[in-house]
Amino acid sequence: MPDEKYLSIKAWLNRLYHAEKKLEALEQLYRSDEKRKKHISEVCGAETEITQETDFSLPKYRKYLSEYSRIRTETENAIELLDNEILEAIFIYRYIEGFTLEQIAEKMNYSVITIKRRHKEGVQKLIHCDIV
Repeated sequence: MPDEKYLSIKAWLNRLYHAEKKLEALEQLYRSDEKRKKHISEVCGAETEITQETDFSLPKYRKYLSEYSRIRTETENAIELLDNEILEAIFIYRYIEGFTLEQIAEKMNYSVITIKRRHKEGVQKLIHCDIV
């Protein structure tokens, strides 16, 4: 069973996945708000002014975009600490691209067992880098 530090590193690395999903949701919310504003304008007529007060989602999206960028940079920097091309590729596929370990094995022409072993090796290496 993985220890607390191992799970902590994996959770830290998975932040990017969750940040990307939130960013996608905020982007969708912004698009929906734009459609609603257009519909209101069409229904009420061109003389109706849709004010900035209706722009709730765009500032949230922009603010979170900078948070997402920060998390991505931190993740990329951590992956570079692995200092091993195979480990870096596995971690890029897993934590930046969001592939499963099975998909990574197929893409890299390794067995799933090898990818799991190398992934665990990489996490252990990051534990010693003290990134969390």
